Amino acid sequence: MGAKAGVSIGSVYQYFTSKEALLSAIIGRESAPLLRVTEELSQTCSFHAAI
Repeated sequence: MGAKAGVSIGSVYQYFTSKEALLSAIIGRESAPLLRVTEELSQTCSFHAAI
């Protein structure tokens, strides 16, 4: 895991307690823009109009 990121595994585990915690952080970061757009659309138009 660390070789591709250019950091040691020990450094990663200083910030994340497990692989699951790391994966959760990545999913949260990557899905945040989509969730923001979804929230904005839901406030401005109906579901059918958004599609």
